[in-house]
Amino acid sequence: MGDRVTEGRVRGIARLSCFLGLVAAVGMLGGCGSKQTASEPGGEPKSLYHEGRGLKLPEETRHSLGLQTAPAGPQTVHRRFSATAQVFELRTNAAGAGRVLASAFLPASVARPTAGTPVELRATGSTNVTASGTVVRVDETTRTTFGQVEVVIEASEAAGRMAVGNLVEARLEAGVVQAAAAIPRGALVRAALGDFVYVADGEFLKRLPVKVGAEDDVWAEILDGVSPGQAVVTHGALSLWLLELSEVGGMANIK
Repeated sequence: MGDRVTEGRVRGIARLSCFLGLVAAVGMLGGCGSKQTASEPGGEPKSLYHEGRGLKLPEETRHSLGLQTAPAGPQTVHRRFSATAQVFELRTNAAGAGRVLASAFLPASVARPTAGTPVELRATGSTNVTASGTVVRVDETTRTTFGQVEVVIEASEAAGRMAVGNLVEARLEAGVVQAAAAIPRGALVRAALGDFVYVADGEFLKRLPVKVGAEDDVWAEILDGVSPGQAVVTHGALSLWLLELSEVGGMANIK
């Protein structure tokens, strides 16, 4: 009985892997487990991936994956970042409203906030317990030694759901960046080997590593790897990544 259950689970995982390999999307390929290939008129297999150049896909495959491209270009990006903060004091202000004081340490390399910077505190693991506040003090005494700055945040008390000692997520606004080259966040693929995008290079779709700067909910600033005006795959990038993995035989063969 146990062997049959295990065998069933293995088959289920194999079916899922087959789906993630985008066999159905490519359409013209063989069964799961074989390298994804198109066919030449004579029936000979033709690789979709060409080392050093990227993926070359038939038009029907591009359509089935829903690929869309757009040029990287200038964009206003509202820089935001998150940090873990700890509540260290609860107090009541002159109006009788409860307030939370929390402290967070930020890398000195980020655009450091100033007093008055808007902050949202979110209870760890919660999607609905939040408190709006501001930075009230920035302490740079740890900058030289630890490469960090401490920010003290004051926020609304969140109906008693944040207690002294609690760890919370602090989401800070860090100003506006006028990015020379920005792309939709959906164009970014974030994997173990880093951040990258796919760009149109003639008939090929080539994976390029990128260095990301400021980000907001819609846009990501690209500091290195993509030039302004370069055509980037904005929809379907993750599908291309899964397809490339399938073509080369997994992460171990990625170059």
